[in-house]
Amino acid sequence: TLVFNELTDCLADNGTADIAGFGKFVLFHRKERMGINPVTGARIVIEASEFPKFKPSATLKKRCNECRVEK
Repeated sequence: TLVFNELTDCLADNGTADIAGFGKFVLFHRKERMGINPVTGARIVIEASEFPKFKPSATLKKRCNECRVEK
């Protein structure tokens, strides 16, 4: 849990958390948009929000692809 707490703190403080050789977590801004309530069919406004996205490092991608080829 210490690792997750540290990642959360980094994202909250500066919007990125980089783990060398593994990847980077970055905050992504989603704009306000219109949506439809599936129950009532009414149009609603979905507020803008921020959420973390993960971008794997080139090293991680390479290792995953090497493992896939060997099997």
